[in-house]
Amino acid sequence: RPSSCHRGLRLPPCPWQLPVIGSLHHLAGALPHRSLRRLSQRYGPIMLLRFGEVPVVVVSSAEAAREVMRTHDVLFATRPQLAAINTLTKEGHAIAFTPYGEHWRQIRKICAVELLSAARVRSFRPVREEEVARLVGAVSSASGNNELMNLSEMIAAYVADTAVHAIMGRRLDDRGAFLSYVDEAVRLASGFSLPDLFPSSWIARALNWREARKAEVYREGLFKFLDAVITEHMERKSQDSNSQEDLIDVLLRIRSQGSSQFLTMSIIKGVVFVSVIVLPASCKYLCLIV
Repeated sequence: RPSSCHRGLRLPPCPWQLPVIGSLHHLAGALPHRSLRRLSQRYGPIMLLRFGEVPVVVVSSAEAAREVMRTHDVLFATRPQLAAINTLTKEGHAIAFTPYGEHWRQIRKICAVELLSAARVRSFRPVREEEVARLVGAVSSASGNNELMNLSEMIAAYVADTAVHAIMGRRLDDRGAFLSYVDEAVRLASGFSLPDLFPSSWIARALNWREARKAEVYREGLFKFLDAVITEHMERKSQDSNSQEDLIDVLLRIRSQGSSQFLTMSIIKGVVFVSVIVLPASCKYLCLIV
């Protein structure tokens, strides 16, 4: 069992690799997480793989995960900047994809103090109760009519509806169009593209032009949708300044007060994108695989 893939460097052990593709052949023919588990049983709880030209350290034990997530969390805080995510979020302005640094700390502070504080979460209790009542009513109606139901899809829709209701202050009129945005986000953001595996190769970027264009078209449509939502909030607030704030109202208030100079309209859209698209999409994906 090799102790390192490169002599002279103290790197974790790794399985044998092929030219160009690196360790990708070890993931073929099975679910990726099962392939990684099989490799970890042979090479240990910390191992080094190479996906194309990108080195990837895989940890698969509680002790190793604790070192990464707690002891050395700052060193590992920056998430991979995937090509599709960079396109969708305009270089990852939202908290979930922003590289660790001052910008990330400022957004995290706003989320912790303004958006996710205990008082703010409690203020949205009526929204959660309303959406849970809708979910229970839908399940009761289907069971009373002896209809088959897909509970995973219903829970995923509940998560999306609750997030949208809390962030935008209302349920969307065209719910089907919104859920199609969620599905497309899952498709575009899942998996790796050639530029992710070979970031220095112009050939990989050229071969991926079709998917890159699809991501750009999706972003243009999504941000046009967000523009309309934000404009609606600004007009509503100008007419009734005492109305209850939703999360978009909070972000617009902080921007108008000038208390955070970096909070541009583009960043607000990025935060809303992660909140109303990426979070429901992730929850939907987890519900479906469960």
